Amino acid sequence: MSEILLRPSGGDDTTAINNAIVTASTNGTGTVRLSGNFIVSSPAYNDAITMRSNVTLQGDPGSTITYTTANSQGYQIIGIGIGIANVKIDGLHIVGDRDTNTGGSGEWGHGVVIKGATDVTISNMFIEKTWGDGIYICGDGGSPTNNPAKRIIVEHIRMYKTSRNGITISSANNLIIRDLYVEASDRTLPKSAVDIETNAAGEQWTDILIENVHSNLCPGGVSIMPTASGSTNMDISIKFNDLMITGNDTRDTGNLSMADFDETKHTGYIDITNLTVATTIWPVAIESVHVGGVRITIDRLDLKTEIVYADSTLSHQCVLWIASADQTSKNIGDIKITNLRHTGTAKYLASIVPQNSGTIETSGFRIVNLLNKQSIPLYVDGTIHNVFDQTENVSVSMKALSDTYNPGCGWFTNHFHSPKYTNEGMTADAVLDGPINMSDTPIIIENVSPTYKFGYTRSGKTFLPAYLGFVDGLRTSKQGSRVTLKQIDANTIEILNLVGDWYSYTSNSALSPTTGAIAVTMNGTLKTLTPTGNCTLTATGGTLNQTMRFEITTSGTTSRTITFGTGFKAQGTLSTGTVSGKQFTVTFFYDGTIWVEQGRTAAM
Repeated sequence: MSEILLRPSGGDDTTAINNAIVTASTNGTGTVRLSGNFIVSSPAYNDAITMRSNVTLQGDPGSTITYTTANSQGYQIIGIGIGIANVKIDGLHIVGDRDTNTGGSGEWGHGVVIKGATDVTISNMFIEKTWGDGIYICGDGGSPTNNPAKRIIVEHIRMYKTSRNGITISSANNLIIRDLYVEASDRTLPKSAVDIETNAAGEQWTDILIENVHSNLCPGGVSIMPTASGSTNMDISIKFNDLMITGNDTRDTGNLSMADFDETKHTGYIDITNLTVATTIWPVAIESVHVGGVRITIDRLDLKTEIVYADSTLSHQCVLWIASADQTSKNIGDIKITNLRHTGTAKYLASIVPQNSGTIETSGFRIVNLLNKQSIPLYVDGTIHNVFDQTENVSVSMKALSDTYNPGCGWFTNHFHSPKYTNEGMTADAVLDGPINMSDTPIIIENVSPTYKFGYTRSGKTFLPAYLGFVDGLRTSKQGSRVTLKQIDANTIEILNLVGDWYSYTSNSALSPTTGAIAVTMNGTLKTLTPTGNCTLTATGGTLNQTMRFEITTSGTTSRTITFGTGFKAQGTLSTGTVSGKQFTVTFFYDGTIWVEQGRTAAM
């Protein structure tokens, strides 16, 4: 094997380096060794240095290739093209023209391009200040097969200010990337350390292993988008091991972002093990993944977030952004996250939202084993449908959107399991629509809103204790009201603890009419009345040991007389007085025959 040693000429060394590569290739197998600081250039969208088969381009310690151009939007400092095989590039420092390019646009000035080549190793490199990517790996551009780059190894690489991405992968088969550090890829979207995206039909992502990668100050972190450009069918197989993302304080795409999957085109898996994200916003964003398509698993996910809220939108104040496709099914897909640890100031563990309002299908979504047992809510925008299995110490906070079943209310439907559900952030009344899987662990439902109602409904089921009188569920309009529920069997739900004011789901606590004779169905625990005239209340129904509170609020300066008539045993009538906005509370207890007054308050 021959070796050709080159030293800088003091001028443009492009021709000398290329001539040496041709000579080494002609000899069968050879090495071109660069010693010193070289200057290269090229016409727009062309290689400065073009590699040939069976050639090693070796840099001596401290050797540099600097690319010079006036305003080229695209170039390849080193190009490894279609049909080229058995190439090694090692030990070089490549400097692009980011600081000197006056073109002002474009994103295609790359450090190294591997296009449909095979058996290529890139190692021990420092690549900085390119106008586009540090390394771009793609297929041969053929249609429809678009043969991928094959058997590629990229290892021990450091990058700085590669304007678009550190490494972009559009088509590869049997690719290994290991020991990669990328800092400040921040000029042109996606601004990722590693970006996996398609450019045309027929591209492949198979047998890709990416390990020991650190993305620092790259707004896009790591991004995976199978239909970013063009439309293609792919069976995907990608594994990440030991991935760290730090320093991102922007909201361009998310730190680890996966989007634009289609179950009709994409199958396979993306497995991520040992992911650490220490940033200020949206550590993980997964969008448009579908059941029956690509399976996504993340194991040992460590989120260290000091969230800096870019705006007041509640769904942005999270560490996991899970969004359904902008399609009718709105299925968020087969996503499993295990052994998750979160520390920091995020308001929500996850935001789960549809791209448009409506039902979110979550039958494939799991979070298993929250390691530090931190109680942090989920944020749900819309309707949750099907199995939604949450680990302990994770509560669910739901924001309601209107739906066709009950306009103005948010709903959870079918089976799901979480220790606590709240209505934090809701903009309308909301209700949980079971059955909740609470046979093993009771659940807590709490109204944290000062404005809207919240509750739980299960039509036709029996709620115990019977004396509480709840029919088809229960709801509350009082902030701070909380109930603990446990499923006894398929038809029975037990109320273990009741705090605050609750009433039967099938009735409203507000009495009507508000003057004259008022028949009161005595279910629930609370009735409210704002009288507009003198009233006589009569009681219907009741269960032994049930209690009922009447909250009576004045409106206006005319005193009203409230009479507790048939079915009640009261201390007497109640006069509301002439001061508006006062509230009286009268409490009754059902002894099996009649409602007996337990006490009343003065005007408050």
